[in-house]
Amino acid sequence: GSGLLNRGENDKGLKSRWYPRTLSNRIAEIYGLKERISFIEGDGLIWLKKHEGVAADRLAFFIDPPYVTAGQRLYAFCELDHRGFLRLLLVCLARF
Repeated sequence: GSGLLNRGENDKGLKSRWYPRTLSNRIAEIYGLKERISFIEGDGLIWLKKHEGVAADRLAFFIDPPYVTAGQRLYAFCELDHRGFLRLLLVCLARF
């Protein structure tokens, strides 16, 4: 697999998962929305809890699903209370 320091699939490194044309198109789309979006570095669970009450028409989330098994191989920080995470998402999604 293509982990943090692994060589990727078939020794292709990042090219095994990151396709240049696809990435270029996605970056261009994000750039076109730059005035409307924010990227926040930090603990996503704390941020979700802090913004539970924000009006649904003012806020949207992109949440990459937690990888229960592969997370240990792919990420330095992978421990997660999955049930608590899903409960919090239900509270947030109930506004939509």
